[in-house]
This record gives sequence, structure tokens and C-alpha cells, in this order.
Amino acid sequence: MGEKSFLIDTTKCIGCGACSLACKGLNSLEPTEFNHEKIPHLSQNDWIVSFKNVRNPDAGENACFITLMCNHCTEADCVKVCPSGAMKKKNDFVLIDPDKCIACGSCVEACVYNAVFLGKNAGGRKLAKKCDACYSAFKNVPLCVSVCPTGALKFDYRLKMIKEANRRISALAKKYKSPSVYGLTEYGGLNVLTIVRTDDDLKAVKRKTAANRIDRMIERSELFRIFNFFMPSFRTGKEYLYKILKSIV
Repeated sequence: MGEKSFLIDTTKCIGCGACSLACKGLNSLEPTEFNHEKIPHLSQNDWIVSFKNVRNPDAGENACFITLMCNHCTEADCVKVCPSGAMKKKNDFVLIDPDKCIACGSCVEACVYNAVFLGKNAGGRKLAKKCDACYSAFKNVPLCVSVCPTGALKFDYRLKMIKEANRRISALAKKYKSPSVYGLTEYGGLNVLTIVRTDDDLKAVKRKTAANRIDRMIERSELFRIFNFFMPSFRTGKEYLYKILKSIV
């Protein structure tokens, strides 16, 4: 039946934070302040967050909770610019091989959704970190989905999730002017689809920074692979090689 995807329904999210707490516990992430009155940011210790998107009360619309996480792009810029092959698309999701990561930060710079971070593993080694859809925990259904009390988070085959999203949008169209699904076509199609009620909610979900220029980063990564092929080295040597290339490309 093809690839799998998350489905986030902002009309069902109550901002309880169960998804975030479950993610932190499973991935040994440090606790952070939980305040959904304040717009949060994804970080090395927050791989899924929610916040209250307060809108115009005169329009008769109540506050809506927006959930953010890595969108697991089909055509992911972070994968394109990774020089060591650590960042890759596997089993429908963007994953990181910690043994290959040289902590160069290219993926962090390339991600327009600000969903990749440099952190440290249990041994203190610096490397890129992000949501892996619980792939490393060998879970068929991501834990954030399992603990969601309202069904705001779903996980299944992408075509099935698209069909379900369209069904819900048809119902929402009776109440809201512009309900839509984000993620159908962006970056080749996201593996995180999000149902929103209005254009204001859509802007909050997109949260994109100005598109990063990745041409030079891709060129730099290609040169790195060529040099590394002829002169393979240990991780520290690879880090030094990338720093040299970054200074001239």
C-alpha cells in the first residue's frame, strides 16, 4: 500500500502535551518549560511541540492548538546536503546514522522547518538529532501517536491518511471558510500531513524561514565525498576536511 505518514488534526488537539512528554521519555530528552501560550520552537530537547494559535475573536473562531515536528520531506534538503551519508530517507522517514554523522551542521542549516539540531549522544559525542518516527525504538506506531488522547495524531499508510484528511476537510468546510491539508505536495510530499481550519492556522503550520540556498552546500558535499573516497579518514579527519571545504566553497 506504499509509504506511511503522520496525520495531525489541529481541530482535535487540546494542547495536553502528552505527545511531547512521551517523546522526551523515550528519547531521553531533557525537560523544558511547557507553556502553550508561548510559541515554542523545536529543539534538540523538543522534537514535537504544540502551542495555542490565538486568532481574531471577532470572527467567531476559538484558539487552535498547532503541533509541530519534523515533516519528513520526501525530497529533503537535509539529505541532499549531508556530506557523509548520515542523513537519509529510509522506510518513508528521514533518519540519521549516528556512526556516519560528522556534526558538520549542514542539515541544520538546510532545513527550512528548523527541525534538525546539533546535540550530543549519551557518550558526549556531538551529532545531528531529530525525530525519527520512533524507528530507532522499533515501534510500528510512533509513541506520540499511541498516547494522543483525542485522535489528533494518526499514523498509517499515506494514501489512507490523505483520504481521511479529505473526509475531515469536507466536514470542516461547513463551519470554516478555508480548511485545508498541508503537506500534500511540499518538498515532494511530506510524510506529516496537517489539517488546518483557516489560512492563519496554515501560516503557523508552515513556519518556514526564507528558503535556504542549498546549491553551494550540495556542491560542497559532493566534493567532500570525492576527497573522502580517495583519502578515507577517521571521523575527526572528516570533520577537518569538511571545515576546509566550507571555508572555500
